[in-house]
Amino acid sequence: MEKDKRENTAGYLAVCIDDIPNDFRPLMTSFDFEDGLINHKDAFIWLANLFGDKKRCDTTIDIIKKWANEVKTGSDDFLSLKEALAPVVNSTFLHFLSSYTLAWYYNFAEQRNADDNSDLAGACCMAARFADLLCDPTNECESGLENRDVIICTVSSMDDVGLAFNAAYRPLFGYCGDKFTYLNVVTFRDLMSVVNFAALSILKDGVIVRKCRNCGDYFIPSSRSDEIYCDKQLPNGRTCKTVGYDERVKQDQVLSEYRKIYKTQNARKQRNKQRPDIDIKFKRWAVFAKSMLIKCQSGEIGLDDMVSAISLDDWIRKGD
Repeated sequence: MEKDKRENTAGYLAVCIDDIPNDFRPLMTSFDFEDGLINHKDAFIWLANLFGDKKRCDTTIDIIKKWANEVKTGSDDFLSLKEALAPVVNSTFLHFLSSYTLAWYYNFAEQRNADDNSDLAGACCMAARFADLLCDPTNECESGLENRDVIICTVSSMDDVGLAFNAAYRPLFGYCGDKFTYLNVVTFRDLMSVVNFAALSILKDGVIVRKCRNCGDYFIPSSRSDEIYCDKQLPNGRTCKTVGYDERVKQDQVLSEYRKIYKTQNARKQRNKQRPDIDIKFKRWAVFAKSMLIKCQSGEIGLDDMVSAISLDDWIRKGD
């Protein structure tokens, strides 16, 4: 890659420290927005989840190592890097990661072995650790102070903490509808600085981090702080949130049927109060019915199977 072209593309890792409105239209003269711009918290969550997907993480690192070695021989360029990463990196983060790779290679290739790509692996590992610390205590508003202290002490002890607060600032001008506005954009020298900055911002802003109950990824709730499913699109075209909603509806239907049948059986018990052992028999039925409910909720049996099993009144006559 020619030196002037290298200087125009390498050495920056731009993230936005504001929320990016959906209707934001940038003035292209102020910043190259066509390749995408992401929020620093989104970058943090993405890196944490990349660490959790070991196969994809290892593949990404291998692609970058190969590209770095080929650039060293003058046989590769930035475009081929993006093409190589495209199958394994979400399009939203493709330019972000490619920019990081350029910055890493051209700033450090002369001092490091081209196979040394520890910044990406280390940043992913640290993001996952911070995300775990941020995720656990937020379920209880007043707990987890020790977790926050761990994050603060860890960031404070890092050599690059200064980079996280002395990054280059560059506003991105644009419009939301007819209203002129701008976004605050900062450029970092490495991924670990992005992770540090984002983790401290999440602490400062009181942002909730959660782990999706469907896919296991970390995510920041988009509307309600008690959300338990993320918006990630699954291979079948659905999202974790829609899968979770369907599961909740199913669970609610199962519980609703169980409660309706329970009330019916309890009414039968009341009508048979003259039987001396009716209370004992009802308790036995209730234990059996609860076991069938659990099986149905876990998917071991279907709803119809549960309903037919606990709707019968033969429990009243058993032992007679």
